[in-house]
Order: sequence, then structure tokens, then C-alpha cells
Amino acid sequence: MDFSSLLESLRVSPVLALALFVLLLLIASVQLSTRVTHFYPSTLELCSLYGKLLVSPLYKTWRWKSKLRRDMRLDPNLAFKLPFAADPMNVQQYVQMCGLQGKVEAEDLPFAYVASSFLYPTVCLLSQRRYLFPVLGGIHVHNYFRWEPLKMQQKYEGLLKVQETVKFTRKGAEVTFPQVLLNEQGREVWRSTTTVLVPCRNPPQDPSTSIGAEAVPTKRMSLVDECRSQGLKVVLVRERAFKTAADTGRRFAAVVKDYNPIHLFTWSARLFGFRRAICHGMYVGALALEEALDAWRAEGGEATTVMEADVKFIRPCFVGNGFVVKIWRVEDKAAEAGKRLVVMVAQQGKEDTVHMQATVQAAREERQ
Repeated sequence: MDFSSLLESLRVSPVLALALFVLLLLIASVQLSTRVTHFYPSTLELCSLYGKLLVSPLYKTWRWKSKLRRDMRLDPNLAFKLPFAADPMNVQQYVQMCGLQGKVEAEDLPFAYVASSFLYPTVCLLSQRRYLFPVLGGIHVHNYFRWEPLKMQQKYEGLLKVQETVKFTRKGAEVTFPQVLLNEQGREVWRSTTTVLVPCRNPPQDPSTSIGAEAVPTKRMSLVDECRSQGLKVVLVRERAFKTAADTGRRFAAVVKDYNPIHLFTWSARLFGFRRAICHGMYVGALALEEALDAWRAEGGEATTVMEADVKFIRPCFVGNGFVVKIWRVEDKAAEAGKRLVVMVAQQGKEDTVHMQATVQAAREERQ
């Protein structure tokens, strides 16, 4: 029985299956370390990892919130370095899950696939005692990506660490994880900075920062309206609707090995304050950004260009809901990059409920 089959048993008989499942996790967590050495975990390694997360209050203090300080720093030695060689079968599963057939060449590696592949090593890193915050229940809020075309058969080295500084907002603590891929010559070919929100009440406040301003929520201006307010020409070039199913979170989790309970079932999501299970941020992000890249090529953009994307996750997308991806071309003759795309993901039938916004463009010189 694989991990996904175990997971489905929770849907059929949650109470009994959960008790057996937790027992298995506890046994496995005693037997295995979560020191990660590769990107593709076995069933037993997943059991070990999530078993460790379930019993983490035994080796991480329950009173972690009392240790929060505005000037706190995380351990700079929280880092991994490990080889990355894509598993063709897993890549194919990812392509099918995200509907990328025909958009990605057989020998190419989707850039968002790499971000999803980093999920398992990241969770392993955060399960360590030296990382103060709880892992389960964290919310994906931001990504910056910079990448060049990646090939399936090439071998890479992955670098992952936890940024020392912690940002506090009115919703909790934001922790950032830089992630890098190096090619065999040691050159950086893919980079991401992922930011996760750890929800908590009454986080440290600092009147001299933006936290004080955030205490009074204001209406957020969309990226499209922001461009228009600057007098830039904005043209809608693509619009596409997507529909998610009740098991979307579990199916994507089976591909990328991220079994955060907020993505799996209604009852497990409610344990962390959500009324229903929510889609993985990188599932929604992958669909939207790959659509944007397809639009980029259709607009005459070079497929070999080094690209960058800045992504903000604003509201969760609940599994079972539909969403609409809209893509605008922004012409800015004064900008170094010239042309860029603005991406907005909103709830289908209720487009003032925005899930995600992003910009996609050729990488700017100063970030190369």
C-alpha cells in the first residue's frame, strides 16, 4: 500500500483509519531520520516525516509563540544541499495533473515542477528541532522565480536554506526559504524565494514599520489597475477558466509529496481554521504561470529567454471551486524589460475574489 492509498482510507473511515495511520507514523518516525538526501521520498520516508510532524510538540515547545520577538533570527545553519535529477515518470504525472500536454516539450522540465519538487526537502528541513515554528498549517503567500530553460536529462544540484530574518504582519510570522538549482558547471539556472505565513494571534508589533498600517485593512489595488494608474497601456490577451475537483488537493499531494492537512479533507482543513480544503498554492500557480508562458510565446516572446515571475497568493482557492485566469500584456517603453505580462487568478463567477496576482517578464539585468 502506498501513501496515497493510506490517505484515501482516511476519507472512507476517518476515525479508525486516522488512529491506525498515526500509529504507523509514530513507529516510522522512530525508525527513520528526516535528514533528506534526495527529492523523491519513499512511502516509509513520508510516513517518517509526517509522523515526526505529528509528534513535533514533544520536541518543539508548545510555547513557541511566547518566543516571538521583532528582532528574532532563525538558525543560519538550517540548510540542505542535495543532487537533483528529474524522475521522468513523476514529471509526466505532474504534466498530466496540471494539463500541460502540448505546452511543454518532452525533453523540457517545467520550471514550476522544480518548485513543487522542493516541497518535500523543505518540509524535512522545517521538521528539525532548530526551526522554531510549526510546519503543518503554514500558508504559501509569495514566490519570486528566476529561471532559464531546463532539460529533463540534465543533472543539477539543489540548495535550500531558511532565511534568518522573520517578517511579522498582523496575520502572523512570514518566513522565507531561498531555493537554487545549479547546473553541472556550478552556474545558477533556477532560483526561487518562497514565503510562508505561520498564522498566530497578536504577533509582535512595531509602530515604526508597515505592521501598524496593516492593522487597518485597506482595499488592495490590482496590478492591472496599478499599471493603468501609471498611464501604461494594458491589453487583455488571454482568459481561461479552470475547474477543480473535491480530490484535487489529494491528487496533487500524491505527485509533489506535500501532504499538508489544509489541502486534503474538509475535516483536516478545519483543524487549521479553514472551512474547506484549499488548493496547493503551486498547483494554482503552475496552471496560471504556464498559461502565461504560453501567452508569452504567442505574443512573440523567445522560448529561450531567461524569465522571472513575481507571485502573490492573496486568498485561498477552495477545492471544488472554479477559477479564471486572465492575462494582460503591459507595454512600458521606459522599462528595461519592455514588455511584461500581468496575471490575475479570480474565483469563477465572483471575480472580485482574487486568489493570485503575478507579473511575468524577461529577467531584468540587475537580477541576473
